[in-house]
Amino acid sequence: MRLSAFSLIAAVAIAASPVSAQDAVEKFYKGNTITINVPSSAGGTYGLAAQLLAQHMPKHIPGKPNMVLQIMPGGVKATNYMQNVAPQDGSVINLLSQSMPDLQASKAKGVQFDVLKFHPIGLIAGLNGAFVVDDRSPAKTIEEMKTKVILAGTRERSDYGFQTVAMLNHFMGTKVKVILGYDGGAETDLAMERGELHGKLSSWLSIKERHPQWGRGEGAKVVLQIGTERDPDIPNVPTLVDLAQTPEQKKIFVFLAGNNSIARGLTAPPGVPADRVNALRAAWDAMIKEGEFTAALAKHGFPPNHKDWKTYAAMIKELAETPPEIIALSEAVLSKAR
Repeated sequence: MRLSAFSLIAAVAIAASPVSAQDAVEKFYKGNTITINVPSSAGGTYGLAAQLLAQHMPKHIPGKPNMVLQIMPGGVKATNYMQNVAPQDGSVINLLSQSMPDLQASKAKGVQFDVLKFHPIGLIAGLNGAFVVDDRSPAKTIEEMKTKVILAGTRERSDYGFQTVAMLNHFMGTKVKVILGYDGGAETDLAMERGELHGKLSSWLSIKERHPQWGRGEGAKVVLQIGTERDPDIPNVPTLVDLAQTPEQKKIFVFLAGNNSIARGLTAPPGVPADRVNALRAAWDAMIKEGEFTAALAKHGFPPNHKDWKTYAAMIKELAETPPEIIALSEAVLSKAR
């Protein structure tokens, strides 16, 4: 059977289109540089995650471009830049600051972006928070905290250390008093050693780096983790979401704790062409499958809870579309907390 000229041209075009798309992406990236915008200081876990990406991801991208970091502390500032100023051609991608979906849902001041328009590439790692209680504390479990007062320390009311305690006290009936003014983990650690504080909330990654014995219950123990799924290091410790007793409470706790679960994720800004987005996603999948990147993450203490772009996108969407009534109730609880 003979093909008509039209059919032959169409068949050739269909067969060639995937190759042409890949060739176009390779042509764009070859000899080019991809900048990773980092919404935090170079020395933190955002900067470290970006450095590891720059080492392992380029070889999986057509054209094998270089990757460099651009440090831009401030999540709102960095995300506004990515949507409204940065090139939209795939030459600049970003680590999305974890609180951006929450701030968008809350209609926070200064938000000039829509995280739902960004293109998720993959979630590097969710970094749970952890509530640690000293062995000398009068209460060593959440249940005991319902009848005995303990002191925990953090920097200010906007910290999740304060907000988590406020939710626990309101919904669980605990009697935790938060002392403000501690600038960081080192100060709260010292205050616990002196007996000024009984506990603290901090990143589990930073806690296990400073005090690995606490994860084993030596000197102090983790009584609660802040995230939507349990860290593999402490699988027997409940999450804040695990404590929810009603569907409403669960939504509030997900809103409060969910940003820890999307703590270090890679996205591309809204205007990047689909073929380049697809190439970046394919490069992510290949990098994860190869294993060198995940091994490097593990070496630096990151948990093995990376996600593909579809899962990461669903997590962002759930937080960004938190119902207004849930946000209003959360804000009402926090405004009354002492």
